[in-house]
Amino acid sequence: MDRPATPQLARTIFPGAWDVDEAGLTDVARGFASHVQTHLQTLTQANTSHSTRHSIMVYLSGELGAGKTTFVRALLEQVGVSSSVKSPTYTLVETYDTTIGPVSHFDLYRVVDPDELEYIGFRELTSESVVSLIEWPEKGEPLLGPPHWHVSITYIDTGRRVLVSGEFPPDGAR
Repeated sequence: MDRPATPQLARTIFPGAWDVDEAGLTDVARGFASHVQTHLQTLTQANTSHSTRHSIMVYLSGELGAGKTTFVRALLEQVGVSSSVKSPTYTLVETYDTTIGPVSHFDLYRVVDPDELEYIGFRELTSESVVSLIEWPEKGEPLLGPPHWHVSITYIDTGRRVLVSGEFPPDGAR
């Protein structure tokens, strides 16, 4: 498949929808990472008088193999992770040190009961992370709060459709 022309995603305004191939999926993730970085910098500058910790919750939905982990991998690379980024399907969570602070990547596919999240320290991990990326969020309901952003990846004839919806709350706090 020829790679479709991809907009300058670092300057693209989110939310939005894109029909992409795998390389385009990576471009969308990098653009989204830049958007998150910019937003976090703005919040930090606005709150220099007190030490408010901002935590952004991002849900990732899609069928098996749709590209959720590919999206996360590209996002993490954009914020300085050079080590291997693997799906936390069996470990449930992987945490990374990034240029924006700690980022936690959860894969809830194997969660049977949402109460399992308490055993892995979900609340502590999300409160310590600047960004929490959660694959299969429906497995954690009703314990998960609403996300700031929801990334939905679906198969289409020409590749994938990526839909990014949501917004940061006015004060950025969670």
